[in-house]
Amino acid sequence: MSRIDVVLSFSYAKGSIGAAYYDAATQTIHLFDDRIEDRDFMLVDGILEAADPTKVLANRNQDPDFLAHLARYCCVPEFGQEFPGSSDMEEDVDDEDEEGHLDPKSFTTIRRKDDGTANSREDGDDEDEDTVPETQQPREFDVDEDENLDQHAELVVLPNKAYKMDRAHRRVAHLLQASESSDAEQQTRFRFRFDLEMINMFRALGSLLLYLDSIRFGVERSNLAAEIPVKGIQKFTASRLVDMDKATFKALGIFLFTGKDEPRYRSLAAVQDHNRMSLFSLCDRTRSSLGRLMLKRWFEQPTGDMGTLQKRLATVKFLADEGNGDIAHFLHINLRKIISVRSILRRLAASKMKSSDWNPLIYSSRSMCNIGTFIKKRRSRLPLVDDLLPYFDEEVEAATNLFSTMIDVQRTSEEGRLALNRGIDPDLDFKYDAVASFASNTSFLRKQSLIESQTFGFAVHIAYTHSFKFTTVIEEAYFKETNPLITQCLYVDDGNYYVKTELTELLDEKFGHYNNEILDTERSAETRLTGLLKENAGKLLKMTRAIALLDAALSLAKVGRELGWCCPTLVEQSVIDADGAFHPLAALSLKGHFVRNTIRSNDDYTKVKIFTGPNASGKSIYLKMVGLITYLAHIGSFVPAERATIGPVDRLITRVYTVDTVLDGFSTFAHDIKQISTAVSRATKNSVVVIDEFGKGTLTEVGLAVLTSILNHWIRRVHDSPHVFVSSHFHALPSLIHKDPEVLSFHAMDAVILGKQLEFKYKVVDGLATSSYATHMAAEMGIPEAIVARTQEIYDQLCEGVSLLGVRHDDVEQVENERMLRAVRTILPRFLAFSKRKKAVRLLLRVGELALFAIASERVLPYLVHAATVETEASVRGRAIHAITQLLAAVEPQTHEEAATFMEYLLPKYDAIANETRTDSMAHMALAVCLGRIADTAHRYMIASRSLQSTAVDDEVSGAEPANEGTRHEKEATALFKAISGIFVHLCARGNEIKQCLVDRESLQKLHRFAVAVQGADQGFPLDHMVTFFNIREDWRLRAFFFDSLPHCVFNKKNVEALRSLFEQGIIEFEEMVVVKAINCIVHLTRVDLLEKETVNELFPRLAPSVSRRPGIASEASPIRRGRSAMDPPFNLPLPAGFSGGLPPFIVPPQLPQPSHVDVQRIPRHLDIKQSYKAFRQLVGIRYDELARELGLTNDEQTMLLNGTAENTEQLCTLWGRIQPLLPGLVKQLRERQAAAKKAKEQAKYQRRKLKKAAQAEATAQENAVPVPKEPKEKSE
Repeated sequence: MSRIDVVLSFSYAKGSIGAAYYDAATQTIHLFDDRIEDRDFMLVDGILEAADPTKVLANRNQDPDFLAHLARYCCVPEFGQEFPGSSDMEEDVDDEDEEGHLDPKSFTTIRRKDDGTANSREDGDDEDEDTVPETQQPREFDVDEDENLDQHAELVVLPNKAYKMDRAHRRVAHLLQASESSDAEQQTRFRFRFDLEMINMFRALGSLLLYLDSIRFGVERSNLAAEIPVKGIQKFTASRLVDMDKATFKALGIFLFTGKDEPRYRSLAAVQDHNRMSLFSLCDRTRSSLGRLMLKRWFEQPTGDMGTLQKRLATVKFLADEGNGDIAHFLHINLRKIISVRSILRRLAASKMKSSDWNPLIYSSRSMCNIGTFIKKRRSRLPLVDDLLPYFDEEVEAATNLFSTMIDVQRTSEEGRLALNRGIDPDLDFKYDAVASFASNTSFLRKQSLIESQTFGFAVHIAYTHSFKFTTVIEEAYFKETNPLITQCLYVDDGNYYVKTELTELLDEKFGHYNNEILDTERSAETRLTGLLKENAGKLLKMTRAIALLDAALSLAKVGRELGWCCPTLVEQSVIDADGAFHPLAALSLKGHFVRNTIRSNDDYTKVKIFTGPNASGKSIYLKMVGLITYLAHIGSFVPAERATIGPVDRLITRVYTVDTVLDGFSTFAHDIKQISTAVSRATKNSVVVIDEFGKGTLTEVGLAVLTSILNHWIRRVHDSPHVFVSSHFHALPSLIHKDPEVLSFHAMDAVILGKQLEFKYKVVDGLATSSYATHMAAEMGIPEAIVARTQEIYDQLCEGVSLLGVRHDDVEQVENERMLRAVRTILPRFLAFSKRKKAVRLLLRVGELALFAIASERVLPYLVHAATVETEASVRGRAIHAITQLLAAVEPQTHEEAATFMEYLLPKYDAIANETRTDSMAHMALAVCLGRIADTAHRYMIASRSLQSTAVDDEVSGAEPANEGTRHEKEATALFKAISGIFVHLCARGNEIKQCLVDRESLQKLHRFAVAVQGADQGFPLDHMVTFFNIREDWRLRAFFFDSLPHCVFNKKNVEALRSLFEQGIIEFEEMVVVKAINCIVHLTRVDLLEKETVNELFPRLAPSVSRRPGIASEASPIRRGRSAMDPPFNLPLPAGFSGGLPPFIVPPQLPQPSHVDVQRIPRHLDIKQSYKAFRQLVGIRYDELARELGLTNDEQTMLLNGTAENTEQLCTLWGRIQPLLPGLVKQLRERQAAAKKAKEQAKYQRRKLKKAAQAEATAQENAVPVPKEPKEKSE
């Protein structure tokens, strides 16, 4: 009886497997999402078992091992290798017809003949043609001759073009196409139905549909326009595999990275030190790459096969037992020495094995044999590897010993070919030694070279190479082609001729064949050894699988023992029962401070559980804990609990983690619906469904309705309901749900209120939570108390039945403003009556900062302005100006009129204060210090005025032309700039103390930003006016302040270059503070690329005459200068040529008073010259006699420069005037000499080191010279 046709298609690439099959009986397509698959193809076997196909489709360009595995399933024992494998899925030339169908002749169908051989034919051809050639018998395959041949599936090999993604996309889109749907609706339906990240599944589906279309499967006798009938598309799972999607893996924290290597930690302490960890990282204590891959496979493919799980648990329990600690320790030591030999054996089968493969192969094989021998001697109960222990036999151990005895792994790796150990064959050892001596300059070669030199009459030497054997090397100067001693000229290299002579031919005849004999012997040994390795290749693969299983089980045993997990009891009933359970990752991060809970889900208790409670109470952790305990039990691991009983689970479905992306076009709720639909359609009585706060991404009513309907659907299934764990903040859910006490139960996370603090117990209790405690959580997270109180007020009104539209509005702010206005009106008269006016000003400032702008400008600001302009006490005026500035910086205008108050009311008052004729320095100093903040506040108010005016509902303004609006804004900015710059100019005309306040660094920065923001980068304000500070003779501090603040007032190279004359004056200043500030300014401008380095190089040599006045260099202490000598440059400098325009054209500069002459103490000129000469000598670092010789000074002139007195002042000035121009050039010459001397010293040191190395090399070569070994005596019969 023939079976119903089931066509199964596979796609295997990059270590991942995807599949799709069509069932003709139900006319349904079944899809298998991509999963990681290893080289044992056990997942493929599960897919084949679940689908039970009659035809298997595969790509001809896929992995040969994968094709061979499918051939064995299809009972094709002699399936050939005519389809070379390639996992890269290279695309063929597309030759599809106009309708997108493939040519049936491109398919190759392989059936099993009656005699058990394979028969291959192209569809449409005769069955007797194109028989696949015979190949080696597949491993571990037995053919039952009595079995009905109809029960075996056919293997159909498709061309690579059938698996193209674009072709599959078009065909699947055509399958879902509906005539009444728009393109957008079809795209949405397509994205909901398929996950395009499942590339292999999608390729398998596309190839399946193309194959069915090409052979017209099921519609052979219908109209040509008839399509393959498809009534539905479903997901299926491989046999005995727990179904989990990638969202579940990520939600439970099993893996951190999808498709990437997980972080690896060697100890529990290392895991605790990292904030981000996954369950796999926690459990991965494997010692070998084999074990890590096996453990990862267990984690990626949880199984429901109770037999497999029992074996894993028994092995893990045995290794975790303290009584078997010696066995675990032995495995721990030896497992790290083992690598995967599969790649080596694959190269061996392709005759591409490398010489470097022998060392890891021998090392791994020996370690595996040691482990197998140890387990057999101890008779350890390891059910996981009991079936594989027979492969650890004496034959493999003998082969391993033979490999290690025969092969010299070190020389094999160095020489790139298989080299044999010494001591195996004396004759071979002699040849090894002889060839090694020939390759080096030994006494044998030197002796032969002397004999040859006597024969030729000049110096020659003998050389040996494997290619030409012994040759005589003659230098080009002595070589003659007609020399009768030369029998053959071989080649010329580096001016030397390599020739053959009678002596070298004799040496070739006696010793030249040694190397070839060595190679022949090694190749013969390699052939025998590789043949022995091929014989044991199957056993080695089984041994590596056993090692991988042991390593994975040992890793789980270590984790279970260290973390105190328990061994679960596996039963056949649908039950999840655990006491003292906890979340493994959360418990590890809390380092022991965690709460254990109980899990009860079975037919005797309830299977649908609803959890309520406040945020951060532990609901999500509890739900994830349930999922992780179930998951760990189904990979064969211990679980984090004191006791656990777990029944079979076929699916683990979660709606916990929503993976959002902008590429798929789905909303958060759409993702939630997609995940929950899988749970509704596929969950069985043995499934576990975890839902955490479903329905947050849409309206409350909609989310509540959907969740209620889904839960009622499961509750009505009674004992066929899956294990459902749901957490929700919908407090109306209990009143809407169908209450069946046999299926449904309510639980809450315990929490208590202690005073105003909310304390979580993290303990599951029966019943419902009475409150969400949202306001308490808000207060703990730092939300202001007023907002929290208002939230509680609205919540209480809603609980009383008031609708949202009926909730009272929050008018607290208006009430507070009215109360503040009444308070200000009451207390202002009392402040004005204070006798201490400064204290009254401070109190007014505090009141103004607490009030709104309207109250402050209407009530507080006029009193402060009155105190600043009319008050007679100077300190009160200064304090009032400071208070006005702070008040305006603290409040924000709310209307256009409030913002315009600043320019229309305050700026004229400030200008009047700056123009006052009375000598009130306190008010002027306060205005100078606050001018930067005043400018910054004025600019902010101007911007606020524009913004408020543009948003106001004014018909005239809204109808104005944009050009007129721009002109008005430009005029406002010009007027504001004119007012601020006018105040600055007037303050510049004041005394020096006011000027010092005016050049405050922070204030200048704000003034500079204000000028750039209002008038653009071409303005020189405030730098234009600060240049005049250099004309003030009596106060050197202004010049120091100028250089200190200059970096904050320039913004382009043009302005900086125009200040060069001021830099020259600053660095030759007799006041050292000015010099220091000037140098710092120059360095800063150079670092920000505003001053060219060439300019700096021209400026700094001028420091030499005045270097003696710097601290730490002058040999004699000099008093501070506060004046200039007759030789210094003049004070009254004009503005630098090319400077950016001087004062703005609309400001009339004040008439600055000329400074009066001030008598100051001066340093005597002869002392100044002596100090300069001594300081220059210390600067260049040479002796006085050398300096005199370089400058051409006589002994008398040298003595005068060092010991001159006031009587020699005129002579000293003349002498200094002669040598001063020579100083910069002398500095340059001395630097060049020092550099040349240093270079010569380094070259001499290098030559000495080079000669020393050459001598050491020659001595080493003489020590390593060894004589040629003697030839052994012939052996007797």
